[in-house]
Amino acid sequence: RKDKPAFIEQSSLGIRMVALLTMPAGLGLFVLRRPIIGAILEHSRFTSAAALNTSRALGGFAIGLVGFSVYLFVLRAFYAHHDARTPFVINLFENAINIALAFVLTGRYGVLGLALSFGIAYLVSAMFALLILSYKVTGFALAPLYTSLWRMFLAAIVMAEVVWAVARNVGANSGTGAIARTVAGTIIGTAVYVGVLLALKAPELDLLRNRFKPRRGVNSAV
Repeated sequence: RKDKPAFIEQSSLGIRMVALLTMPAGLGLFVLRRPIIGAILEHSRFTSAAALNTSRALGGFAIGLVGFSVYLFVLRAFYAHHDARTPFVINLFENAINIALAFVLTGRYGVLGLALSFGIAYLVSAMFALLILSYKVTGFALAPLYTSLWRMFLAAIVMAEVVWAVARNVGANSGTGAIARTVAGTIIGTAVYVGVLLALKAPELDLLRNRFKPRRGVNSAV
């Protein structure tokens, strides 16, 4: 529709909604990586050593979850402008970082390093893509967006610390104890994350809540 203000509003909203959910999910997966793998896979011939190695891979990928998600979303902002060249260049940038980091990190940290190379590359590339979008779309301000992301990051860090403390005192890393540890960490972590965002008066919580409210004039009985 060539509606630039609406495009900016919806793009900013989409990025914040994606980050609102994936940032705590990524840090939660990182902290609970061992009991999650223990609960799902550590059975029969899947040994404790294999579970530990797999959890290291999960941890590395989890670090980059928010970057990966925001990265893919921002690329669609370019596609909305019928611009495929910019995403191609950004993808080259992301792959170059990924490969370079893989050489550096994999030899030292093994599968954790390989996963981290993906995660870090997507985090850096997401910020790079946002910077390019702000240049290409006049009026797409990064300062308010980064303010929102900072609040989410702070809340997610507090959440991760609490989940880590819970994981040390509840359950175990395998069997039913792993299920208990994962469930307890998830429930308490979610409550802490939402609580910190409420204390910080993050407007994204209201925006998320409004998306689940039934719209006027819509027959909810359909």
